[in-house]
Amino acid sequence: QFQTGYLHSKLEACLEKYQIAAQFLEVEITESAMMGEGTAVIAELMAIRELGIKLLVDDFGTGYSSLSQLQRLDMDILKVDRVFTNELGQSSEGEIFFRAIVSMAHALNMRVVAEGVETVEQLHILRALNCDEIQGYYISRPIPPAQMAVLIRQQFLLPETRFAFAIEAA
Repeated sequence: QFQTGYLHSKLEACLEKYQIAAQFLEVEITESAMMGEGTAVIAELMAIRELGIKLLVDDFGTGYSSLSQLQRLDMDILKVDRVFTNELGQSSEGEIFFRAIVSMAHALNMRVVAEGVETVEQLHILRALNCDEIQGYYISRPIPPAQMAVLIRQQFLLPETRFAFAIEAA
């Protein structure tokens, strides 16, 4: 969809049709797709961003990242792949890598979401590393869309936390 173009036009039409403010829409693209060859993807991402839609780099750390590309694209949120989250509490290298990713993202004015958070230990480490949001089974397993309203209304009592959390439908 990014390479064929006009995705931004389709998104703009949907925002208008359904009366949704662009600030409430986020588009995720894997780092591999984002770093693809050619200017079509870059042009499409920039057109989407100009609409006011947030852009997320998904599964960061699993593809072939280019820091200059991340800087040039001016992405909003970096979602760190669960491979890195799984290493937290397992090895000192895990924390070192995650800290470096958070530092780099914050330097580029990006928020950081840790994918695959499953334990309170990971939650505490991520807090210490200044990660902005968490996503994973610690909050909820994937659920059918019909159950989303109930989950969103729940108050999460995360231990001494300042985290936002991301919820994905099944």
